[in-house]
Amino acid sequence: MENPLSLAEKTFILHGVDADLRIDGRRQCEYRSIEIETKLMPQTNGSARLKIGNTDVLVGKGGDDLATEISNVLTNTYQSQKTFNLKFLSILPHKKCWKMYVDVLILQCGGNLYDAIGAAIKAALFNTELPRVTAATLDGGEADLQVSDDPFDCVTLNVESFPVLVTLCKIGDNCIVDPIAEEEACAAASVVLSNNHWDLKDQSLVFYVSKIKSL
Repeated sequence: MENPLSLAEKTFILHGVDADLRIDGRRQCEYRSIEIETKLMPQTNGSARLKIGNTDVLVGKGGDDLATEISNVLTNTYQSQKTFNLKFLSILPHKKCWKMYVDVLILQCGGNLYDAIGAAIKAALFNTELPRVTAATLDGGEADLQVSDDPFDCVTLNVESFPVLVTLCKIGDNCIVDPIAEEEACAAASVVLSNNHWDLKDQSLVFYVSKIKSL
């Protein structure tokens, strides 16, 4: 996803960030407008399409280095039991459970992929509908399941504790959010922050941090 820039272009971007006026008119901590569409793929249990600037991603059910890196970050942000309690997917303990897959298609990349994909996944999970299991028994050691005949009789996920990703790029002596591709090319370092859950007992946010670029 490298976007080669000349020295003059990088200098122009650096000076703009120093002056808190980025090349698209935003301030250092200002996001671009985000558009989200859900339930676009009827063959899936949940789907979402997210656009942020020129970045466009599609998430639904359904091998390069970048894909592996993004997958690792998302796995680490969702692996906490306080973020996603896998007991919700259990039908018969140690016998049957729902298995969820998330497929991400990058339609266009205009920078800030991590935030866009993270938000699109959360939106897709928000509108995911699982068939309601009306009966679950064991017959000779084999699970026997019955699901509701009503296509509208479903259960949904509570996504309140699901993570939101925020990428910080260091350009010069400043950090910015929601970088466009040209700003990412100028960044000396980038980190992804994730607020995994709100700890009610300690009244604090728990974060996951991942470094994705360092020069």
